[in-house]
Amino acid sequence: MARVLQCSKLTSRQHAFRNVPVHPDDWSLLGMVWQGHYYVDKMLPFQLRLSPALFNTVAELVCWILRHNYSIHDLEHYLDDYTGVAPPSSSVHCSTAAIQKATFLQVFDNLGIPFATGAEKAVRTATVVTVLGIEVDSIEQVMRLPDEKLSVMLEALNDWSTRASCTKRKLLTLIGTLSFAAKVVSPGRTFIRRVIGLSCPAPSLQSVIHIDTEAHLDIEWWRCFAANENGKLFFHDG
Repeated sequence: MARVLQCSKLTSRQHAFRNVPVHPDDWSLLGMVWQGHYYVDKMLPFQLRLSPALFNTVAELVCWILRHNYSIHDLEHYLDDYTGVAPPSSSVHCSTAAIQKATFLQVFDNLGIPFATGAEKAVRTATVVTVLGIEVDSIEQVMRLPDEKLSVMLEALNDWSTRASCTKRKLLTLIGTLSFAAKVVSPGRTFIRRVIGLSCPAPSLQSVIHIDTEAHLDIEWWRCFAANENGKLFFHDG
């Protein structure tokens, strides 16, 4: 029986950080002077190198509470993105997933943790959800790129197929896009190697790189086959 996937999100990452207070002993580390006035940030700021790690400790605490106090064990998070898995029905309850959803809302409300939008939109219960840019389908039991993300990538590849040169910065952007897609396009990682190799000798991000035949062949594979190969088996019997 297909399982129901749940996905919840706090406010935007910047606002999520702003829910974590800074200890008074560290206020002096976050002070600034502007136009003769002193300002001190008392909440965890965005773009601070330690902010993700510090916020993650709060997110781990929320997971601990849900697992140990409310028996929601199939739960994972990445910073402020929470994803859980539950059976679609139970002999005791009409819907275990619905009960877990209500529990999510109540616990977050009790802790004073806001959601990105309205609570009903922020906590979605479905058999297909998008988690960190990857579509997870518990019916087909696969992970894949969402149609919109796939279309954007293919459109960019059409442009790359005719390029003769580019800067290292732009090439690294392409490598990042293909590396992400290769998580669910199973043969994809094989067809990034020559593009990565092309970027290595360039000394700076502004260096101009000639796109050779081998790299074009890799790009052409992605352009022709990425749509058909999109989808990786995720759930296994037993």
